[in-house]
Amino acid sequence: TIAEKRTFSKAWSAGQRCILPAALFFEPIEGQFRGIQDPDHKIMGIAGIYADQTYKEKPVKACTMLTCEPNAWMAKYHDRM
Repeated sequence: TIAEKRTFSKAWSAGQRCILPAALFFEPIEGQFRGIQDPDHKIMGIAGIYADQTYKEKPVKACTMLTCEPNAWMAKYHDRM
């Protein structure tokens, strides 16, 4: 889990949580990527965490999406949401 993975545990323990707004996401369906949108909402909120990182010797803010078991709508497209 996120609290146990070394990559994420420090940010999780520090409470560095965020919500990533998205109008859609892309999922491979029948060999092609397709944009998926929630028909009931224009914007989706995706759970995430963030942390300070270094990229090419420069400080950057990095984030990652968190996933869980899918709800009925998402299960049509992927085994996680």
